[in-house]
Amino acid sequence: MRRSRPAPRSRTPLLLPAGTGLAALLLAGCGGTPVVERADLERDVAQTLAGQVGTEPEVSCPDDLTGTVEESVRCEVTLDGDQVPVEVVVTEVDGSDIAYEVAPTLLGSSVEEQVSARLAEQVGVAPDDVSCPADLVGRVGEELRCVLTAGSDELGVTVTVTEVDGAEVEFDVQVDEEIS
Repeated sequence: MRRSRPAPRSRTPLLLPAGTGLAALLLAGCGGTPVVERADLERDVAQTLAGQVGTEPEVSCPDDLTGTVEESVRCEVTLDGDQVPVEVVVTEVDGSDIAYEVAPTLLGSSVEEQVSARLAEQVGVAPDDVSCPADLVGRVGEELRCVLTAGSDELGVTVTVTEVDGAEVEFDVQVDEEIS
């Protein structure tokens, strides 16, 4: 059985606040699943974020958003020259109307830095390395498994989002007690 040691909780600011309850006009095939077309999705996400950050960012989404609850698409937002991934997730479908939320994403490299800093604060020495294979979506309950290296030992680390408040994401860090 693996047990985990808790690390301190912290609030990590993301570059973009989360938008919730977005609705869009849809184009659906006859009787098919409703879809938000890519261009409409990009425009709506840009307008929503503009209302929150004061300027309209460029948004690029790879695909349409299918009207199925929990369906998602990851888009890239460019604001002041910085690219930030966001995840657009369907929260509700009512006929041909789709409601969705935009969740900012903390880059994996930023998660690595935050985890390393917190562990250094907790135990008095920073790990040699923290490696996270992906970005962390700013949505409560999202988890990311990372690997901590200390000398020749490797330990698993679970990062779990516990709260999202505007542009800030709070997450817990749990370090496995058994060496991998």
